[in-house]
Amino acid sequence: MIPEISAAFATIKTLKDLAAGSDNHKFLATINDLHESLMTAREKIMELQEDNITLNAKTKELQAKRTTRDDIEFREFAVFKKSTNEGPFCSACWDDKKKQVSLHKVNRHYYDCPVCKGVFCPNRETAKRAEYQAIEVANKASGGLKY
Repeated sequence: MIPEISAAFATIKTLKDLAAGSDNHKFLATINDLHESLMTAREKIMELQEDNITLNAKTKELQAKRTTRDDIEFREFAVFKKSTNEGPFCSACWDDKKKQVSLHKVNRHYYDCPVCKGVFCPNRETAKRAEYQAIEVANKASGGLKY
């Protein structure tokens, strides 16, 4: 508790003790009113201290999110961390929910997201060429065109 409030309570107690033998009811009533006002002020201070703790925690959380946001960059087809070069992370999940969801490599041309089920291709031209080459190899092996 704030030292000034503790001192004020001590002063009120002293005043009550001094006025205890007095017949001045107005003075005693004033001291009691002051005591109640001080109790109310103490309760408000305690509420404000709790609010302050909550707000400080939220501020730290937002600062951490901002730091994370500033450390993310979009490259090629996905999201990567600048500081550690971690990734690739799903750009759709990052854009939508600010979640860093690691993409899973399906083959050397495609990645998929286990959360949103998005499919990502870092180099579409290379992937298309590889698909056509695979089809050509299969056609040659089977003896005919099957496009």
